[in-house]
Amino acid sequence: MNVLHEYQWKNRILLVFAQSEGDTTFQTFKKQLLEEMEGIADRDLLIFEIFEIGRSSSEVSLLDAGTVENLRKYLSIKPGSFAIILIGKDGNEKFRSTSMVKLAELFSLIDSMPMRQREMREKGRKK
Repeated sequence: MNVLHEYQWKNRILLVFAQSEGDTTFQTFKKQLLEEMEGIADRDLLIFEIFEIGRSSSEVSLLDAGTVENLRKYLSIKPGSFAIILIGKDGNEKFRSTSMVKLAELFSLIDSMPMRQREMREKGRKK
C-alpha cells in the first residue's frame, strides 16, 4: 500500500475509519485525539481519518477517493463500519478494533513495543 509505505520506519500510523465525520463513535474518539496531541507526537503517531462520505485526510494531506478505496480494500474494511487500526513503524498491523478504544490503551500498547522502548531510552539519554 503506497501511502502507508512512505511512512515506514518514520511513523506509526493510526487509521480511523468511519462512515462520515459526523459518526458519533468517530466524534468521541476524535475528542480523545485532540486532548492527547503531545502523546501522539511523542510516539511518532500519524493519524489518518478515512470516511465513506466526506473528505478523508492524514495530518499531512487530503486523501483522494482512489487512495481511500485502496486502503479500505487492503485492510478489509466493510462499508458502514467503524474501525481503528494501528500500523507499527515496521509497516505491520499491531492492533485492530471495530469499537471505541481508549487512547491510553493504544499508548500502553505502543509503549510496550521493543522499538518504542528503545526510543524512550534514547530520549532519556538526550535530556
